[in-house]
Amino acid sequence: MQPKLIIKKRLVQATVHQAKPSVNAIARLPLNMSGLMLDQFGHETLFKKAIMIGGRPARAGDDTNNAFETRVLDAFFKRDESLEITVSSLMIGQTYVGDSIWDALGFEVVVKRAFNSMLTLLEAVQQFDTEIVYLGQSEVPRPAPVEQKTSTTSRRRSRRASSAATGRIAMALADEIAT
Repeated sequence: MQPKLIIKKRLVQATVHQAKPSVNAIARLPLNMSGLMLDQFGHETLFKKAIMIGGRPARAGDDTNNAFETRVLDAFFKRDESLEITVSSLMIGQTYVGDSIWDALGFEVVVKRAFNSMLTLLEAVQQFDTEIVYLGQSEVPRPAPVEQKTSTTSRRRSRRASSAATGRIAMALADEIAT
């Protein structure tokens, strides 16, 4: 099963003449990962409104050019109530009841971003018990460009020579790492 976020929207009757929008979000993960995520990483915060500066996160609209989404987020972050989304609350199911449709849409945007953060966390968890080899940012020397026209045969020889030099450098690095 692929991880997915299920969002259910409905109107909840608050008073006799007024209904409020309600959004319920629940994350579904593969069975082999859901237990581990709940037990070991359930306390990890994916979103916390209390740590906002000026009522809006520093990066709330930075990754989007969508004016509608920015407006929705501005309306959502102006509200005074605190909101926190953790791994466990998203996996168990989190419900939000807003005063307006803008609040509900803002929560939907925030919960989608929280789910994306949870997917990043899930990817990091899946890398446990694996070995990662990092060789750094070493730059492989390249031959200087030839300004004069050369024949096809000499270009092939030049490529073979540079490939052989690159292979020797890679072997030397591998030997260095092994020792």
